[in-house]
Amino acid sequence: MFKKQKCSQCNRKSKSSFDFCPHCGNQLNKNLGRDYGMLGTNDLVNPLDMLSQSMFGGGMLGKMLGSTMKMLEKEMQKMEKEASQENTLQPNTNFQMFVNGKPVNFANKQPAQKQQKKVLTEAPPIYFSKTKTQEFSKFPQKEPETNLKRLPEKIIYELKLPGVKNLEDVSIVRRENSIEIKAIGNKKSYSKVINIGLPIINYELEKGLLTLELESKN
Repeated sequence: MFKKQKCSQCNRKSKSSFDFCPHCGNQLNKNLGRDYGMLGTNDLVNPLDMLSQSMFGGGMLGKMLGSTMKMLEKEMQKMEKEASQENTLQPNTNFQMFVNGKPVNFANKQPAQKQQKKVLTEAPPIYFSKTKTQEFSKFPQKEPETNLKRLPEKIIYELKLPGVKNLEDVSIVRRENSIEIKAIGNKKSYSKVINIGLPIINYELEKGLLTLELESKN
């Protein structure tokens, strides 16, 4: 039989485990709230602890189960909090990506620079020596045959100079709006004025063929 206690207000009996009278609601346990302030003794009991104790009767196993269930409860609360935050994300939320453990900052990414056009160095002019100038004037002058080729970044000018063996017998001078070519062959001189004021980036003479490379302005 369960122990009975008598209510001081309605004089009815109830179980001794009751803190309040089931008939009139009067407080039966005088210590209720004394040590716990506004909370009752039952208010401090964790339902998980009660479950573990009821299933395993307390002890080490019950404590382990209670600890595990508390951790599970914390993880569930954390997941609920994260889900709530995801639902309230604004369109301007900053996201961050990691590559090899290092954050990638998209905001500070610099725009790709345009590829700069390669600057070509102009070849130096060639002038006749005093002796070559006198030799050039002794021979009859002839205009050489020419051939023009246009490439994306340069213009190729070819001049046929039969009998001209090396660049010492050639004069290449660029004027403001033209290029003046002179050459000395076997008892023959060549003279050509190219009406193009483009920079000369290279020239070469091979087997009587003078090739000029001019920088294109396109």
